Amino acid sequence: MRYMDVHCHLDQYKDNELIRILNTENNDMRITGAAINANSAKKLLQIISAYPRILVCLGIHPEYPEYYDEFEEVKKMIINNKEKIKGIGEIGLPYYYLRQLNKNSADIVKAAGKELLIKFLDLAEDTGLPVVLHAIEETAECALEELKKRDISKVLFHWFEGELNLMEEIIKKEYYISVTPDIIHNRKYADFVSCIPLNNLVVESDGPWKYENVTGVPRMVIDVVGYLSCQRKIPESELSEIIYENSCKLYNIVY
Repeated sequence: MRYMDVHCHLDQYKDNELIRILNTENNDMRITGAAINANSAKKLLQIISAYPRILVCLGIHPEYPEYYDEFEEVKKMIINNKEKIKGIGEIGLPYYYLRQLNKNSADIVKAAGKELLIKFLDLAEDTGLPVVLHAIEETAECALEELKKRDISKVLFHWFEGELNLMEEIIKKEYYISVTPDIIHNRKYADFVSCIPLNNLVVESDGPWKYENVTGVPRMVIDVVGYLSCQRKIPESELSEIIYENSCKLYNIVY
């Protein structure tokens, strides 16, 4: 069976764990690393020069406003490596970071985050690259509004949880939604995920994010597919192939 982790943060693993993943899991499945800032992007480019099976997306994570001013540097890397990378990400809108701020400060960061998202979406339209979006809850509505203004056909709403009407709009646009190992531990999330049509479904680890205090790794997507297989009563071999082909379509990979 074929598997692809469509979203993790390879460069954020400790060196020994990264080496293990690159030399073991990388041989059995496809792994996609997403950047969080310029240094992260540089490290991912170094990784794919040594491990060409790895897929990478370059961007600036919206929950880290301290990196917003690195846009021009990351943009240059995206343009210069357009043929090597598979997408622009992780990009999106701040959500969790805003919770620690007062209203005035939150409004400032929110506006800066939206401005950064617009710059990246314009770049995606210019380059034809897919985008990987961090659009939590109601921020997905703003992201969808900005996408409507542009010709970007390949979009991943990574670990999306939100209102069903927003999911319906994502599905209507034929974008993708990735499911994480949280499905195994979170009944509410599992119920939400059951509404995602097969054609829009992909899987991710979001590693090294922790699940029940266990560090997420790419191979966890195999367990996610197994759970989905039981949930949907579809043979795992059949479902894994559907999800793998969806992942390839997302990143424009011949399968």
